[in-house]
Amino acid sequence: MEAIAKNRIEEDIYKIILQLSVSKKIKFDYELKFIEDLGFSSLKIMEMVSVVAELYGFEPILEEIMVLNTIGDLIQYLEQALPLVESEIFLEGRKAV
Repeated sequence: MEAIAKNRIEEDIYKIILQLSVSKKIKFDYELKFIEDLGFSSLKIMEMVSVVAELYGFEPILEEIMVLNTIGDLIQYLEQALPLVESEIFLEGRKAV
């Protein structure tokens, strides 16, 4: 699995949430709750997790995913689950790891 920049995770999550959300005017905030603030059903949350898993090529642990309530929770989970680099730095055409 290729290392991913932290800022890319935030950008990708924001784009995915915008695609799945009824409202296209969401102010990105780590404290936004999937159900209460975004109106996501449990099915919509699982769809989001599926898109994220496919995007990054990893298999999330269902028990860990089910306790994530906010955008910040999801980002923190991904930062722990995925190999990261601090920022997207390219050296001789390759990402620094």
